[in-house]
Amino acid sequence: MNTYFIFFLLCFTTLTFHGTATTHQQQQKGSLSFSKEANHGGGGKGGVIGVEGGPESVVWVVQLSDLHFSVHHPDRALDFKRLVGPALSMINPSLVLITGDLTDGKSKDLLTMKQNEEEWVEYEKVMGDVITRSRLDKSIFYDLRGNHDNFGVPNVGGSLDFFSKYSINGKLGRRGNVNSITIETAEWKHLFVGFDSTMSVGLRGPTNLFGHPTNELLTEIDSELSRCNFTKPVTKISFGHFPLSFSVSSFSGRSLKDIFLKHSLSA
Repeated sequence: MNTYFIFFLLCFTTLTFHGTATTHQQQQKGSLSFSKEANHGGGGKGGVIGVEGGPESVVWVVQLSDLHFSVHHPDRALDFKRLVGPALSMINPSLVLITGDLTDGKSKDLLTMKQNEEEWVEYEKVMGDVITRSRLDKSIFYDLRGNHDNFGVPNVGGSLDFFSKYSINGKLGRRGNVNSITIETAEWKHLFVGFDSTMSVGLRGPTNLFGHPTNELLTEIDSELSRCNFTKPVTKISFGHFPLSFSVSSFSGRSLKDIFLKHSLSA
């Protein structure tokens, strides 16, 4: 039996790759559980969301991207808070993916690019409100960095790394560059693998427009997509911020495209 996904893409653009089959669901109920594997990588791998209710061939997933919360454009956060919480409550998805550029990190004249902690505080508060109004479990939300979230950040874990401090993934201890979650129905499993390919040293624009997957990151993505301890048919989906056309090869010449072709994922 084929499975069909409906992705609701709210707020601009980003990247999702999928393979095998694709999904939708009415009034589905999800319960999150973790196998022993979930303890690796700061709790960001191996989680399972069990879907109950609704047609077995349908799963709802919502993708949000390029929020660009800005101290110079407060209407963005206000509109997001007003619209997204009720929309999520209506859709009742099994998974919510927030794929980068959570904050803007630009001065009013657009000449200076650096992290602004006030924008990150706003992001944390707005997402808290959205989660509350949606009546969804916080654990089904996954966020990751875009290039704007990395402007002027010299190292992950440092004083300017506000993503680790204020993001949902950071708050939930998902510290790795690769996180995975599986949605399971009675007949199918759907493996979602998210990755952060921003530069290890956060240069300022326009020099950081591209994703820079390292050999280590590509190996980790490959490993997660290779998980074979499944007893049911599996759909594999990968998500990140940068389109393939804006993702460079690693120093050894490997690329995301190589990994996705190996696992029969298509953009």
